[in-house]
Formats: sequence, C-alpha cells, structure tokens
Amino acid sequence: MEEEIKALGERLALLLAAAPLPDDVKEAWATLIPEMSIEQIDRLVGIIEKETAGALAEELSDVRADILHIKDMLEVDLTKAALVAERDIKSVVDNAQNI
Repeated sequence: MEEEIKALGERLALLLAAAPLPDDVKEAWATLIPEMSIEQIDRLVGIIEKETAGALAEELSDVRADILHIKDMLEVDLTKAALVAERDIKSVVDNAQNI
C-alpha cells in the first residue's frame, strides 16, 4: 500500500508540473494534497490527466496546422521552381535548335 501511495504521489507531482494551470493554482493544489484522502487524490490525478491530454491534443492540432501550412508553402515554391526550370530548359532547347 505504501508503494502505491508513493507512486500516486510521484504521478501527481509530474502531472501538476506538466498541467496547463497557472502556478498559483498548482501551488494551491500542492498545499491541499496533504489534507486529501487517497480517493480524492486519485480523482484529482484523473482530472489533471484529462486536462493535460486535452491541452496536448490542442497543441498537436496547432503543430499539425503549422506543418500543413509549411507543406503548402513548399509546394508553391516547388511549383514555381519547376516552372522556372521548364522555361530555362525550353530556352536552352530553342537556342540549341537555332545553332
């Protein structure tokens, strides 16, 4: 039982550190934890896990949008480069035919 409590405490500490909460809220929870029952702590862990997962999902969505934007920009650049290369090749071919 003692090992389970220690593991729960370590998990809660990591979750609180990573949670998308203001520092004063984290400090308030940390102050309350010694007064909480194991069941209350377990519920708090579950809530923080959900909040952290939601924040991570939102951040991943933002990163995905950024990647798609960069991809679109690169595709435009590649299209422009292909058009320039095609024009240059045509010019070389035209010049070679005139020789």
